[in-house]
Amino acid sequence: MDNRIGFIWWSSFLSLILVMMITASHAQEEREEQPGERQSRLLEQTRERLINKKMPRLTVSDWVNGDMDLSNINDQFIVIQFWATWCPDCIAAIKKNNDFYEEYREWGVRFAGICSSDRGQEKMRDTVVEWDIRYPVAKDNTLVSMETWGIEWWPTYILIDPDGIVRAVEGDITIIEQELNRIGRFAE
Repeated sequence: MDNRIGFIWWSSFLSLILVMMITASHAQEEREEQPGERQSRLLEQTRERLINKKMPRLTVSDWVNGDMDLSNINDQFIVIQFWATWCPDCIAAIKKNNDFYEEYREWGVRFAGICSSDRGQEKMRDTVVEWDIRYPVAKDNTLVSMETWGIEWWPTYILIDPDGIVRAVEGDITIIEQELNRIGRFAE
């Protein structure tokens, strides 16, 4: 009888150790994910949620540099950038965003930045002034848009066609620009 109890005890103990080792191994794999891999994974999750679907509602406020009424797309392409004031990649992209905005608005492409993070939104107006953001920007104060659109990476750029269908989700405005040029309507 004692051997049987000992066997059960050791079997349970070894099973527990095995489960702990597997859990630790999975946690280690997640910790070793490189930033580029994380970006790709999170953008892919957003793509799966949005691509080839009608764009979700955008619930924002406190527009600076004008606003964007999405209720009437009017046969235009729209690019929305979800960004955060604390995000170094977002700040680094401002010059390219300004250039994109200036060039493509002549073609009728609308562009807006949506400040959407659970921190740093109170700095949006100061960031607009400090970094000379020229395109319309707004706050996602309630984070409803961030959640509805499935945003988990900053910056995230979303290309919406004139029918309101999401056509691209990327982490770089250059790729969105390439997609617009691929369509041909905007090629020089």
